[in-house]
Amino acid sequence: MSRFIVMGMSHAKGTAKTTGKEYLMPRLYFATSLRSWQTDKGVCSSAGYQCDENNRGVIDFIDTVEMKEKLLAVPFPVVAELILEPDPENPLNNIVVDIEVLWSIWDGNPANKK
Repeated sequence: MSRFIVMGMSHAKGTAKTTGKEYLMPRLYFATSLRSWQTDKGVCSSAGYQCDENNRGVIDFIDTVEMKEKLLAVPFPVVAELILEPDPENPLNNIVVDIEVLWSIWDGNPANKK
């Protein structure tokens, strides 16, 4: 299990307009650290997190009705444990097979629930 700040989910399924190919994109979006950088032309200082769907911060989840319904009921954003397994279609990548929500930001301070 791995702990993440999960920002949301999307489940897209259909046929591409231009190619006619079918697509399936069950995705979870999680927060990643903002990147600071420095070059001879400039500098960027940063703090905090972002949800960067182009580079990092996206992982597929298993495409089942149960998983989709479970995720649609989650009060995002949340801190959650993601249960990962190798993706059967590409074992070099992981896929989320389950999620255990630890708390939502809407819950207030989780230390109050001890």
